[in-house]
Amino acid sequence: QDLDAGSTMDDIDPELAAMFHEEEEEDKMTPLALGQSGNYDDLNDERHLLGNSTPSFENTLSAKTTDTTIQSDLDGIYLEEVTSVVNESGSLSALTVSENKDSFVDENIYSLTKRVDEEDEYELDEFEKAMPPGLPQPRIDKLRKAFESNLAEPSMLELIPILRENMPEDAGLHWLQKKNLQNAYFVMEKAEEEGLVDTRLMNNMLKVIANANFIGKALSYHEVQYQLRGLEPDSLSDRVIIEMLVRNKRLSRALEFKEKIIEQQYGRYLDLHGYGSLVEYYGKHHQLGSALLILKECIDVHGYPPNESALSKIRLMCRQRNLEQEVNLEAMIGKDPLAWLRHGEANLKREMSRKGRRQVVAIRNKTLQRL
Repeated sequence: QDLDAGSTMDDIDPELAAMFHEEEEEDKMTPLALGQSGNYDDLNDERHLLGNSTPSFENTLSAKTTDTTIQSDLDGIYLEEVTSVVNESGSLSALTVSENKDSFVDENIYSLTKRVDEEDEYELDEFEKAMPPGLPQPRIDKLRKAFESNLAEPSMLELIPILRENMPEDAGLHWLQKKNLQNAYFVMEKAEEEGLVDTRLMNNMLKVIANANFIGKALSYHEVQYQLRGLEPDSLSDRVIIEMLVRNKRLSRALEFKEKIIEQQYGRYLDLHGYGSLVEYYGKHHQLGSALLILKECIDVHGYPPNESALSKIRLMCRQRNLEQEVNLEAMIGKDPLAWLRHGEANLKREMSRKGRRQVVAIRNKTLQRL
């Protein structure tokens, strides 16, 4: 039957169009359609007749969805081909349409299936890239299921058990340091992608490196990374480096960093906590002269001394050596806040033993006897 260009499938051959309509009706009776319509009794009867080898409803749903997508793509492409041929030639036989459809499907089914698989792999790769580094693959699969099973974002009650990390039995200090660095670098990478990097975030990253006691990396980060991002280290950045060097007993490098980097290069002074770490180090190592020099410098710069935890060792050394009047310690850092406690323990403490309380008990008994 020959038809003009622009004709539809119903105009080409009514019998062929009826055949297509019958296939659509059969698709409506598939397990997929039954599952979507809620007719689970018919679906269960069908699975019972097919036997135990019938796949589960979830597998059937997934496989049928993929097959339906591929089949609809093939039908759409084939109808476009038929329409283009009709428009070019002006006529087309129904027999040619029926014979060429099977061959066309066989030739293109592999390419369309491969395309669907590549799209799924691309989505999987993009999802895994957004995950934190070192997250095991089973947890990534659980996260995918959690996001796929919810129309909106999953709740925190559902995500926390998946993301909660169990501490391994052989975890040591090196493992913890390495894990903290991985998490910190991941956060910095995401912050750079979103343009959220500032001095405060850089200081937190510097703290992670300094707490891991990577002296070379911390000094290089302080010197280079801030400048690469157009930022300048502040007093907190300087304090983190000073505390790291003092903690690792690199006092000469700490003083060199204080003089050359902080004072000469940036033209600022160390803050109170930085001075306190230096004073506390000298006090713990019984270096009274160096501690007093740093303490006087801190008072000249800031106008008042660091906190009392850094001064307790200096007070103790001066009291033991009877140097409080000589160095004028009280005028420099004030009165000792624990002086009242030591006076009470030395002069006002009561004897709470049985021997010390015998007169008190006797007087109390005499009073009771009179009553």
